[in-house]
Amino acid sequence: MAKITSNEILREQSLEKLTEVYYAQYKHDNRLPELFELIEPEKLYEWLVEQFDNDFSYKEIKELFDYQPDYLQIGEVEYINGIPHFLFDQSSEGLIFKDEEAYQENWDAPCYVPEYAAEDAAVTVNDIEYECAGDKEHCDWFSHNDLLDICHGNKALCDEMFQELNWTYPSTWLEDRDTHDSIDLEHFWSYVEVGNKVWWNDPEQKTCGWCTVVEIKDPKGEWGIDTVVLILPEGYSVGSEAEVPLCELTDYPYLNNIEDNE
Repeated sequence: MAKITSNEILREQSLEKLTEVYYAQYKHDNRLPELFELIEPEKLYEWLVEQFDNDFSYKEIKELFDYQPDYLQIGEVEYINGIPHFLFDQSSEGLIFKDEEAYQENWDAPCYVPEYAAEDAAVTVNDIEYECAGDKEHCDWFSHNDLLDICHGNKALCDEMFQELNWTYPSTWLEDRDTHDSIDLEHFWSYVEVGNKVWWNDPEQKTCGWCTVVEIKDPKGEWGIDTVVLILPEGYSVGSEAEVPLCELTDYPYLNNIEDNE
């Protein structure tokens, strides 16, 4: 499932629940009873949704309404002395570990371990045999940020990849999709239009920043991951353009804001 938004959480609530929580949060406002009586129920509902959306963060709204999403979980992870130990379970295509809650809520935590990561990597602790355990050098587990890096910072592509991963390595999934031209490039990079502002994820991390798209070398319908895009970095004058591959451009600097993953 895709991460539900604050607005979607609010719209799952009844008018009575929204009103109840609103009264509890705004006890100091003596005008509420009179105000609520003057507003039609439909308009009151929209007004309450807007107020909560404006006044509270995503995390606060989840807590206020005790929202518990139904996340996908395949397998288990147990931390022993701070080290992750993985028990695999069956997906539709293989034995893996997959944790959607970690993917959505903690971008640094393990959220996916492919089937082949368990080859010759079993660890036994207290008579329990784990498929693999340890850091990424000893057990090929991936966090949300790892998957995002593989997708060059493209959040929409990363979300689709996570949903479809059922046994293979993420890089293999991406290479296979690219080889068979089954990535809808115009969809995932729809923000790349001449004149638009985009974020350049410079692989050398020297000149990452906002840029303006000046020219796209291939026409739509013929785009590839490495389609050359001419960009002008923010603050630079005409003549300072750079040629970069399409895959290095994103609509937001996700890779540079890994702490802010809400």
